[in-house]
Amino acid sequence: MEPYLIVNIITNVSVVAVVYFFRSIRVLFRMSIEFTRDVKIGIQHVVAHFTSHPQLVSRAHEFDIEILIQQLDLAVEEFNKRGSNFVFDHVTDCTLVITQYRPLSGTSYIPTPSIIANKHAVINVQNRDDRCFQWAVLSCL
Repeated sequence: MEPYLIVNIITNVSVVAVVYFFRSIRVLFRMSIEFTRDVKIGIQHVVAHFTSHPQLVSRAHEFDIEILIQQLDLAVEEFNKRGSNFVFDHVTDCTLVITQYRPLSGTSYIPTPSIIANKHAVINVQNRDDRCFQWAVLSCL
């Protein structure tokens, strides 16, 4: 088996397990690559650090490792595009970062605590759906 295929299988299995546990996650790659080039006094070594854009993964949105790899490939190409003559030497570090993702969202009616309600300074619209923000704005018109 090719190393890329093994990494792809392990990564997909890991992400699926984490999505099952957390429901939605954010995944990104961080990679450090050493580049070399010939200069007048010898060989110059440079380590460059690259990070992919975060990918949001849930039961509704599948994980696509190809997108992360394409982003890193593009970043490496951009690094070399400047005419620096650096040549890819080896990967010094590769990290798959998986964090729990809990987007903010509205829910249904939540009773106002009595200490706030007794001041009569807050309007808390009672609703039976998940459009609480819409009802709050409409109550002010």
